[in-house]
Amino acid sequence: MVADNLTTLRHRAEDRVLALATTVEQLIENRADAQVRAIFEQATKPLRTWFVNNRKITAEPRPVQGALLDEMQSVRYVGYLRAAVNRRGKWDNFDYWFGLGFGARRETTVRATNQMIELKGLIKTALHDSDLADAHGFLAHFQAQVEEAAKDFFLDVQQLGESAFADQLREAHAYWEQCQNRWGQGRPGYKDDVRRSTKDWFLNKSREARHEFVEKEIQGRWQELMERLAQQLETESGKFKLIPA
Repeated sequence: MVADNLTTLRHRAEDRVLALATTVEQLIENRADAQVRAIFEQATKPLRTWFVNNRKITAEPRPVQGALLDEMQSVRYVGYLRAAVNRRGKWDNFDYWFGLGFGARRETTVRATNQMIELKGLIKTALHDSDLADAHGFLAHFQAQVEEAAKDFFLDVQQLGESAFADQLREAHAYWEQCQNRWGQGRPGYKDDVRRSTKDWFLNKSREARHEFVEKEIQGRWQELMERLAQQLETESGKFKLIPA
C-alpha cells in the first residue's frame, strides 16, 4: 500500500513537471533569454522571499490525538468503541489509527493555513499583474503545483499520524485492560471514561519523546516541501531549473 502511494505520488509529480516544462519552453521561444529572466525574476521575487521566511510552520504544535478524542466523545453507538477497544484499536466502525492520522492531518492543516493563504495570495497577485503577463503561464502551473504538493504533504502527515504511536499503543496492555474492564460495571459513562483514559495515556510523560518526534517529522517534511517548491523558482544562466515538487 505504501509503495503504491509513493508510485502514484511520483507519477503525479512527473506529470506536473512535464506540463511545467512545456510552458517554460514556450516562454523561452517567445522571448530573448535576458528578457525572460527579467520577467521571471520580477514575478517570482516575492515568492522566493516568502519561501526563505517560511521554512518552518510557525504556529504552535497541536496534539495529534485531538480528533480521536473528539470521535470518542461523539460516537453514536458506544458498542463501536467497545469493539475497537477489544481489538486493540482497529474495527470497521471505529479505528484508532485512522483517528490519529486524521488528527495529525487536521491539526497540521490548521497550523499551516495562514502561511498557505499568504503563498497563494502572492501567486494570485502576480497572476493579476498585467506587467507580468509573459510569466502567467508559468505561474499558473506553479499555482497548481503548490496545490498538489500541499495535498501530498498533508497526506504524508496523515500517514505519519497513523503510525507514530502504533507500536507503543498496541503494546499498552494496562491501557487496553483498563478500558476493557470498564465495560459492564453497571454505571453510565463508558465512552467518557475511555476517552479520559486515552487522553491520560497520550499526556503521560513517557509519551513526550514521541510527540517531539512527530513534531520534528512534520517540520522536517514541511521544510522539504518548501525547498522543493522554492527550487522551481530558481534560474541558472537564464535557464529554468525544473525539479519535481
